[in-house]
Amino acid sequence: MQNKPLHGLRILDLTKLLPGPFATMMLADLGAQVISVVSPKIGDPLSSMPQLFSALNRHKEILTLDFTNPDDLQNFYGECKNVDIVIEGFRPGVTKKLGVDFDTIKKFNPKIIYCALSGYGQNGPSAAKAAHDINYLAECGVLHQMGIDQMNGALPNIQLSDLAGGFNACIAILAAVYARGQTGKAQFLDIALMDSALSMAVIPFSMMMERGKVPQSGREMLNGGQACYHTYQTSDHKYIALGAFEKKFWANLCRALQTEELIDSHMTTGPENINAIQKLSSIFLTKTRDEWVTFFANQDVCLSPVLDLSEAMKNPQTTAREMFVKQAQTTQIGNALKISEH
Repeated sequence: MQNKPLHGLRILDLTKLLPGPFATMMLADLGAQVISVVSPKIGDPLSSMPQLFSALNRHKEILTLDFTNPDDLQNFYGECKNVDIVIEGFRPGVTKKLGVDFDTIKKFNPKIIYCALSGYGQNGPSAAKAAHDINYLAECGVLHQMGIDQMNGALPNIQLSDLAGGFNACIAILAAVYARGQTGKAQFLDIALMDSALSMAVIPFSMMMERGKVPQSGREMLNGGQACYHTYQTSDHKYIALGAFEKKFWANLCRALQTEELIDSHMTTGPENINAIQKLSSIFLTKTRDEWVTFFANQDVCLSPVLDLSEAMKNPQTTAREMFVKQAQTTQIGNALKISEH
């Protein structure tokens, strides 16, 4: 781990479930020493999911402490003196009751970076409310943007709020490390999962502000409303994804399919766009997914097969990028950050 960019950075991780452990997993992958603090009374709720537990805790150390035990609490304070970062995922007010809040920790380490990663943030009327990923997506308007046609609120099997919060925690922590290096002062980071989800809605929000109305799920330029940016079923009941956003790619597609009459239908609306979707839908039903991939192999059209996760493991591109790695006698998703010295 000594040749990794975050070697020497020490982190005490008080988080559970997905957002915090995902953030510290990425930091550990980059060389940070992460010590995951686990309560002997509660344990880790993800331990019942061994594959996920193993992935989120790779490269981490486990420290069992009971904050209601005075001796364990003192041991924790001792650990805080020798770390750079503490990250916690409790609802606001809980750390104060436990004696592990920012103001308390700062007494033992005046230069501590303290990351509070919570659902709604440290202030506001919902700050203390219980919730999960689905709730944050729902309340910030993101869930409404998902789905097809009138089926608003289709749930992705990717926990967007949780993971966006984890990414933002990483960014904030690294920014705080730099800031502390400049000022020598402690840093308090307030990261909310709902804020993180909302921050990703930059395109639909901008569309709403320009038009004066909320974008519709399944009807917009980038969510299936355009023939050139759409998924199409194939003869084997699988799908291909077409991303011919620029007209040159759309024109290449139309020529390859001998449908040159559709070239001028690029980014149109109304009946002309519907006609293009219907025509392409009929054409793509004439071959299997993989036959279409072969057909377009040498065409510059932005077309891809819709793969399931087991197929993605065999994708030559994910293999070349080492995005599936052997770890603890199993296979896990690798680190997307590729950093090297030159």
